[in-house]
Amino acid sequence: MGGRRAMPVKILSMNGRGAKMGEAEVSEREEVEVDLGEMSIVMPTTLHGHPKASKRFNEIIQLYKDGGLQLVTTADIDVLSEYCLTYERVREAHLVLDRYKTTKERLDDTDYYIKWLSALDKLTTKLLKLSDFLYLNPTARARTGGKLPTKKEESPLEQKGFGNL
Repeated sequence: MGGRRAMPVKILSMNGRGAKMGEAEVSEREEVEVDLGEMSIVMPTTLHGHPKASKRFNEIIQLYKDGGLQLVTTADIDVLSEYCLTYERVREAHLVLDRYKTTKERLDDTDYYIKWLSALDKLTTKLLKLSDFLYLNPTARARTGGKLPTKKEESPLEQKGFGNL
């Protein structure tokens, strides 16, 4: 069968080409088109086996849902998972350094302390950059008026489940 594939009527109307169709045809096609529903956010497999990172991921997703922010692309989820893994590593580095400070052997092995301190510095810098990108720190929220960016009003196309085209 020749010809090109039919486009959803919402896309046609957004592009201005839906005006050629009659009102009856538009309403008929709207009823027939599939509603894909809301996309659910699934924790990436890279966070499995990392309990603190998994917990942080769920906390942030809940924060986003409460604040009305919608993660749209897989790149957003990847950045969030990287943030959570970095968060877990920073906590681990703090624990190691705290243990080192309380032991009596700390004077003998200063290289160990300096390596962990350097790693902590790099991880903290990375964590701050990622938190800025994800609107998780006050500076990033200040640029958006003191709160998380909210969901924009959904177009009729997005209401039907075609928001990620």
